[in-house]
Amino acid sequence: MAGTPYADSVTPVNETMYSQVTSWMGHTPDGWGRYFYSPADNGQTGGYYDPSTENSFFHSKAMRLLPIAKQEANIATNDYSTGYNDAMTNLKAVLDALGGSATAFPQVNGLYWSAFVLDCETVNGGNPDYLFTEYLYGWLSGMGAGINDSAGNFLGGWAGVYSAQSACDSWTSVLNCYNSYGIRPQFIHMASWIDSEGTTPPPAFPSWPTNNSYTSTTAAGCVAIGQSTVLWQYAGNALVANQYTVDLDAGNPNLDFHTALGQYCPIPS
Repeated sequence: MAGTPYADSVTPVNETMYSQVTSWMGHTPDGWGRYFYSPADNGQTGGYYDPSTENSFFHSKAMRLLPIAKQEANIATNDYSTGYNDAMTNLKAVLDALGGSATAFPQVNGLYWSAFVLDCETVNGGNPDYLFTEYLYGWLSGMGAGINDSAGNFLGGWAGVYSAQSACDSWTSVLNCYNSYGIRPQFIHMASWIDSEGTTPPPAFPSWPTNNSYTSTTAAGCVAIGQSTVLWQYAGNALVANQYTVDLDAGNPNLDFHTALGQYCPIPS
């Protein structure tokens, strides 16, 4: 059974990337993941979201935006206050990028929310070799506490964690956070590639594996965190036009995906 097609990239999405991903997947992507940290980073270098070009592009494609929190060096501090403050900064960044009003975001039970996934990699893009339970506790708490826009409207984060299947310290931190503080991410974004990194063309859009071999959160030597993978990154760093790299993702078809993730992903205007 096929999942929901998504993609993500460190480069602002454009027509060339979108068209190539559509060709590779055989379906237009429902959403695209892009990086955020603070409002000052919007439109700047470092892979951060550029509202001046990307808002109109996402809107023209009716494509959902999945914000990815990019602050790997801060995660390594394993500090609650740093994590909490980063969540506030992340939410302010996406609020600012989408016009400053929480009403631009999906409304659920009378409040406004944005999906937000924490990129749990090292600054070099590798698997962390440290636990970050306290940082994660702070970040998840901050996402739940949310912020208010200038009109007093609440914007909170429906929070996920991204890491490689083999990143044992990431999944141990997730489990420790739940066992110690009773809080866990709302969703899991798992990287487990079914090809060699950078293969072009990448593999065809896959069926969701019935044996969960690529998306299980019980990898060799890791812990069982008791959550299904919602978004599976099945291919990484696929090269587009010898210029851009994209990662390709599939949403879990065994879940109500648009409730589990898509409902919380805004479409910029």
